[in-house]
Amino acid sequence: MNQESSKILNLMSEVRGFFEQIAILLKTYDQIVDESGWSANDSTVTGGNSASINNPKSWAPEFLCRFYLNNKYSHILLYTCVIIDNRDNNESYPADNKKDFEPIITSGYYDYGKKNTAKDWNVWRSRWHIYSEDPNYDGTIYTFDPNTNYDFTEKESNFKKLRSLALPLVDIQNSNDLKIKVINPLLSDLAKQTDKV
Repeated sequence: MNQESSKILNLMSEVRGFFEQIAILLKTYDQIVDESGWSANDSTVTGGNSASINNPKSWAPEFLCRFYLNNKYSHILLYTCVIIDNRDNNESYPADNKKDFEPIITSGYYDYGKKNTAKDWNVWRSRWHIYSEDPNYDGTIYTFDPNTNYDFTEKESNFKKLRSLALPLVDIQNSNDLKIKVINPLLSDLAKQTDKV
């Protein structure tokens, strides 16, 4: 095998290995939140990718995400998302544009109001923390009000509020980091902010 072919194969091996590590992270998230009654709504993971010959820049996903439901909180949609690329130079990464983009993990929950049922797990909603006022991505939980924070359509603003946090992906090195830095603070916040049905 010539050297150039070997480089291509090594590159693809590294890419596969990277996605396998993200899969471990997301499956670990699944297992931890399952202990609190949250179940993944399906097996969908990738977002922001394209199968079109005209859009090769998007052949690889921009982010990977999961959504979760809980019968005790039927009006809440929990999610987590690993954003690995900013290929379109979206200025919302981060909110104040003071530093370069870096891969992040964001997690949060949509509150649709007590009389409603959680819905609309469009994959793009898993990255909406970037529209919050978070300038640092340091794990602080922010509230996002669709009626005041952004120019959404009526369909897009069909939730009452979004509470979410974000951290650099490299800050999560193991399952303990995931639980202590992301999941526990978020579920604790959810319990304080909303009532069970």
